[in-house]
Amino acid sequence: MIRVKIMEPYPITGVILAGGKNKRMKGKPKAFLTFNNETFLERQLKEMQSIAKEIFVIANSDFVYYKQFESSGIRVFSDEYKEIGPLGGFHKGLLEARESYIWLLGCDMPFPSAAAVKWMYKKMQQEKVQAIIPYIYGKYHPLHSLYHVSCLSIVTQMINRKERTLTQLTNFTNCSYLTEETCKKHEIDLKFVTNVNTPEDYVGLR
Repeated sequence: MIRVKIMEPYPITGVILAGGKNKRMKGKPKAFLTFNNETFLERQLKEMQSIAKEIFVIANSDFVYYKQFESSGIRVFSDEYKEIGPLGGFHKGLLEARESYIWLLGCDMPFPSAAAVKWMYKKMQQEKVQAIIPYIYGKYHPLHSLYHVSCLSIVTQMINRKERTLTQLTNFTNCSYLTEETCKKHEIDLKFVTNVNTPEDYVGLR
């Protein structure tokens, strides 16, 4: 069981999205891929526990297996809205969160960064925005972003309108961005946006 003492808790709920079908990984659950003798999920839980007051793992397939990770501060849920992709897991996390902010993280990201999220949190306090989304290497990375729980009503409306892409949130929320320039200025390692979608990605990672 993973336990890391939280030295500086923030009012953050960590939400790991592990409910995908892993089609491009030929059905292999990406959360249980390993790097440096740790599964991606173990790495993510460890990093999140350094900053978040509570952590959720949102899983659909292999739900019983994920339940073994439950402990004080870690809970496992399944989607309320199924078969709609990451938006369904995000909705469940927003619905259950007891904290004011959500660190949303895809289970295929082996280098999660509490340092990046700390910067996002401080920026949200300054600018009073609903979301901070990394814009790195010319792409938005909504699955390593920080959101205010007020996004729940927006996400619910998107689901009802059958809008399924997380990047569409930028059209409906008051948001700001974490850029490469800012990461370099604050010595935040850019590899936190790395994700592993295919066997080739995984081989390249190692």
